[in-house]
Amino acid sequence: MWRNPAAVTRLPSLGVRTSEILDRITTDPGGGPGRVIVIGGACRSGTTAVLRCFGALEVPGAFQPFKSILRSIACDKDTSWLIPSVDTLVIKESFGPYFAEECTYDPVTMLQRLGIGPDRISYVCVVRDPRQAAASWQRSFADRDGLPALSASGFDAAYTHAVALATAAQTQGIDTQVIRLEELMFGNESKVLRSLMKRLRLDSSIDPADWQHTPLYGEPGSSIVKLPQPDRFRAPIMDQVKGSPRFSYQESPVDRPRWFDEVTAQRSARQYSRARMLSAVESREIGWTAER
Repeated sequence: MWRNPAAVTRLPSLGVRTSEILDRITTDPGGGPGRVIVIGGACRSGTTAVLRCFGALEVPGAFQPFKSILRSIACDKDTSWLIPSVDTLVIKESFGPYFAEECTYDPVTMLQRLGIGPDRISYVCVVRDPRQAAASWQRSFADRDGLPALSASGFDAAYTHAVALATAAQTQGIDTQVIRLEELMFGNESKVLRSLMKRLRLDSSIDPADWQHTPLYGEPGSSIVKLPQPDRFRAPIMDQVKGSPRFSYQESPVDRPRWFDEVTAQRSARQYSRARMLSAVESREIGWTAER
């Protein structure tokens, strides 16, 4: 699966195994969810915002449960997750930014190891222009006390992993959708997101980009639960997404981080192009074009 396995081996490790994560997850005695929609992407690609769109439709969900447990184990915290028995469950997982396990864990495979077959899984891959994503990594995650420095290896591993999971899911016959954050600009967000919900067999009559009447995820009344996460990993940038009344994305001027070297920029650009090809057929079928 790995285009650049050296990028992973250069990263610091949390020393947590997949089996340790799975040991802390159980399925509700009712049989678990009828299906699970996994939103996946490198950090700062828009996965949290897309999750809020599912919250607007009141779809039951969880905010990065696998990653929260991974980090909790590394910090000796006792965090577990009971997968509920609901018709549709949505979870979001973002890859990166610091440790090898954060950049490479596989929620789709872990769900299957928990007894949820490929026919019950959908994978929504969210990608963002890598220049924008890298700049956002720098603004959001750089120079954090007690955490490693950001690196080209971490960004490369996380970005490649998100797209590789989409390719692998398609190969397994798993329903796979790709959203490029740039497609949600210029007033296209409602149309594109409604089309996504329709392809996922969800209610497309509600505007998923309108969050005014949607409780913040993890708060009373929200359909999205948030597992406890060690303070060491808390990212204040998430509060901005939580507090927004509507989905909105605009590109920002890019101040390229020093660690985002030319080789990594070119490699991630190729991954972005791969994601565009994965989503090209779907885009034509739903009849819209993002204007630039």
